[in-house]
Amino acid sequence: GTDLQNLRGDISSAPGGWTLDRFEFRAPGLTDVRLSGRLGIQPSGVAFTGPADIASNDPNVLAAWLEGRKDAGRAPPRPLRVRGDITLSNEKIAIERLNASFNRGTVNGRFVYDFGNTGGGRVEAILSAPELDIDAVSAFGKALLAGSTAERPREVALSLDIGRASYAGIEAGKTNVKLQYDAKGLKIEQLSVDNFGGANLTANGQIALTPVPHGSVVLGFDARDLSGVNAILGRYMPQLADRLRVVAPALAPARLQATLKLDDDKAGNMAALDVSGTAGGMRVSLNGGGVADLAALNLSSFRMLGQIDANDASTLANLTGVDRVVAIGKEPGMLRLTMSGNPLGDVALTSTL
Repeated sequence: GTDLQNLRGDISSAPGGWTLDRFEFRAPGLTDVRLSGRLGIQPSGVAFTGPADIASNDPNVLAAWLEGRKDAGRAPPRPLRVRGDITLSNEKIAIERLNASFNRGTVNGRFVYDFGNTGGGRVEAILSAPELDIDAVSAFGKALLAGSTAERPREVALSLDIGRASYAGIEAGKTNVKLQYDAKGLKIEQLSVDNFGGANLTANGQIALTPVPHGSVVLGFDARDLSGVNAILGRYMPQLADRLRVVAPALAPARLQATLKLDDDKAGNMAALDVSGTAGGMRVSLNGGGVADLAALNLSSFRMLGQIDANDASTLANLTGVDRVVAIGKEPGMLRLTMSGNPLGDVALTSTL
């Protein structure tokens, strides 16, 4: 239902389709398309394969047209250029030798979205970028998919290699991600972020969901200051961020390691969490466990024991807010915590300072 402009190129017929050579046209969204390849016409649908160069001044309008939507949303236009060997069909969208430029960023690699036949798609992406603004990418993706009927993929295989990144206005150094997620579980082969607002983050491990949930994931946190962490908390938990901002200087440098384990048991799926390390002049040790129902996102019969030892008890007083009612000198102190219940519901907390 939309006109294509400036249509030109060499077209030749072949059994089962057409061959396109130096084929060009102007599509909706002020989009210039240049491609060569094969347009296959089969009973199952139409499919194109071949090299393509797409430059769009308003990819929101282009995406709406490709999906057959009349409403392209009202997001401001963000120019996009994509080059690579493209496959478009009713089964998948694939771009090999991808080179995409948008919002003054460039991404290279490979991208495949397989629509699947069982109500769930699969995304496979191997991407690299010298510099990437994650906030801009997220905003771009939301605008592009606004009003879309496309379902979120149920399987993801992701590999990222980013030279420098930024999120929530905080700069980060080298970032590497290699993970897989599907109905069988989650596998984090590598996740590392260097110097995110002064903190290094790492994660690795595997949680299998079949035949029964089991496995473990190890998280590492090594920070010379907590400005990056505080910026993230400010987005999602502003009250906690305000409290952390007061005591952050006393909690750095921090070096913590957390291990989450899942094991099958007669009573259910047993989850265990261990956290240990140092934060400023404090030594931290937390151990907890309970029965996890991953399908219902429920954690029952949970109990956690924790202890924080500090060379300066006033740091613990500031951390817990006790400094508002009690004066504590600069002598060694200890904070003990016992928590029981459902962390996603009601809990009972006992603390001793």
